[in-house]
Amino acid sequence: MARPKSQTLFHFTPKLEYLKSILRNGFHPRYCLEDMSWSGQSLANAFPMVCFCDIPLGRVDQHVQQYGNYGIGMSRTWAVRNRLNPVIYLSSTSMLGDSVQNLNSELLQMDEAVKKKPRRNFLEIARNIKPLTGSMKVKGVMIDNVDFYQESEWRYVPDHDQIDFFIPRSKWDTDGVIEAANKKTFEHCLLGFNADDIRYLFVEKDADIPELVDFMRSSASGLGKRFTDEDMKILQTRIVSQESLAQDL
Repeated sequence: MARPKSQTLFHFTPKLEYLKSILRNGFHPRYCLEDMSWSGQSLANAFPMVCFCDIPLGRVDQHVQQYGNYGIGMSRTWAVRNRLNPVIYLSSTSMLGDSVQNLNSELLQMDEAVKKKPRRNFLEIARNIKPLTGSMKVKGVMIDNVDFYQESEWRYVPDHDQIDFFIPRSKWDTDGVIEAANKKTFEHCLLGFNADDIRYLFVEKDADIPELVDFMRSSASGLGKRFTDEDMKILQTRIVSQESLAQDL
């Protein structure tokens, strides 16, 4: 029987250079603007995060159409060890949706002197909530009525006293704000891994494989500081092209 969920968490990206960067540095949390209208308000905030999905390998082809053909598959054991968690998919018309909206309303009515800590606790939960459906930009085009529930998303959302907990929508388009915030998360919040945490390395075409292997073998890549020679040999066997995978799934 086919598993409804994978034991591997996948992260996809549109460029081979981005995959190389992950191998070299780890995962870099970047600020993403999140629709929080499920809270009962017309609200959006940006939180730092790295997103993964645990969809079965047979559904990966649908996912890469939106996020890119290059990626990495990490073990679920690694994810749990690093305190990642599946997101909460919330229907705003559900009983749980009512409870969340009521809690948010009560927090907003509290005196400023006492609501700071409860409000932060609420936002720590809220940054891991996603609406069942919504809009998203795919290759520069806004797509409506996307079924987010099908993505089976997990998130790494870091906390650090040197980064912004969130950035409000009002500052999202301000020149330099997001770039500066992402620089801080690179300096303080990279999400690392060991070679044995990696289950797959995805490239778009078979022709991409030699370039990735050359990068891994190059002293200039810096991977020699992170992985042993044996690790590098094993990692090269983890490389799979979407081109070949599509022929078998």
